[in-house]
Amino acid sequence: EQPSGWGAVGDRLQIGILFALLRNSVRLPAGIGVRIGPEYAAVESSSLQSKVLGESRAYRVYLPPNYRALPTSRYPVFYMVDGDYNFHYVSGLLEQMSAISEQIPEMIMVAISDRGVTAYRHNMKPPLGDDGGNASQFLRFLETELIPHVEGRYRTSEFRMLVGHSMGGLFTMAALLEKPGLFDVYIAISPSLWWQDQALKDQAKKVFKAQPEMSGNLYLSLASEQGMGVQEMVKVLEKSAPAKLAWHFRYLGQESHGSTGLPILRWALLDIFAGYELTTERFQKLDKAAKILASYQRVQDRLGTEVLLPPITLSRMLGFYERKGRKEQISSLEAGIREHFPISHPLYRLAHASLDLDAERWPSALRGYQGFIQDFPDSFEGYWGAAKAHRGLEEWAAAREQMNRALTLAGAGAARRWRLNQLEADSRDLAELELASPPPEPR
Repeated sequence: EQPSGWGAVGDRLQIGILFALLRNSVRLPAGIGVRIGPEYAAVESSSLQSKVLGESRAYRVYLPPNYRALPTSRYPVFYMVDGDYNFHYVSGLLEQMSAISEQIPEMIMVAISDRGVTAYRHNMKPPLGDDGGNASQFLRFLETELIPHVEGRYRTSEFRMLVGHSMGGLFTMAALLEKPGLFDVYIAISPSLWWQDQALKDQAKKVFKAQPEMSGNLYLSLASEQGMGVQEMVKVLEKSAPAKLAWHFRYLGQESHGSTGLPILRWALLDIFAGYELTTERFQKLDKAAKILASYQRVQDRLGTEVLLPPITLSRMLGFYERKGRKEQISSLEAGIREHFPISHPLYRLAHASLDLDAERWPSALRGYQGFIQDFPDSFEGYWGAAKAHRGLEEWAAAREQMNRALTLAGAGAARRWRLNQLEADSRDLAELELASPPPEPR
């Protein structure tokens, strides 16, 4: 059996969404269902008073879909300079590659706002030559103020990335040379290395010579641009880069300076998190749960931090093993996750309860969701599943109560809009089923 579209567990949600979209709206009787409030904002905006810079600095944070639903999970952090300019396309890419296609783990994005073009460029320029800027001080702001602030406020993992495009790419390269250990990955997209007669190229030569043990991970790119100074930096890297500095270069001649950001980020992220996506071919080759988890362990070892396992993939694995009658693999999967991927165990619990729902094992599903609710009372996922289990048992009052609780929590800030749509659809379905059910027999 081909595990792509691995069956009911993996496809059920998509089918449910399509069915919900095709249905006509129904009017709910009084007391059934809850009207959802404003769409959950995946973005938080805030500011930080910087003593280093002597000013207030604004920033925006993109939170991944499971951030509030799974309150024990931790996430890599993607720091981006010129954040307001790049925010929408980058956060959309992160969500598509993680929560939708599961090619990379979910992550937090911190988009650092600028204060106008002139101030931004000054903060991106290294303190070199007549046109030297404030890059070292801005980097110190990141190191001593913004990063500790973010890590104290959000559930972050130890893995950090710094990303910049154009002048931001110049800053990213300068940050690597000055603080190679501050971030795990530096992504410089079409960096403006032409600046100051390619002064950073000469700085790189000095740093590489003085620090032969320097380590780091650099992604560098160039589009169909002339005079950027990138090719000259590549020559320096080829000749002088320390052995422990892993660097990667990509030339995209078909892209312009403005269009290159999206494909370069996709290339870099796929390489950084290589091995995270469980394709059909890899599943068929690895087959057993222990081998699959071992492959994820290698990803974690390479990154130096635990990552959240892909939720849809977990559900599909469980469904595949269930249909094949391979109960030992289900047990092996849970034991391995519990021991080596503890932040992902809540995902496994939800996936296993969903498996019971698909098989119409209503009491077992209900126990699974009730246990999840006990441990995570503020997550809408458990109440949503419990409502479905009660519906299967035709316990209408309990189903209605759990559904309303799920709607309230999701509408208050825990779900994406498309999931709210599905919750509303399930609430309408529940109302219809209850109205069509025979009245209870008198005692």
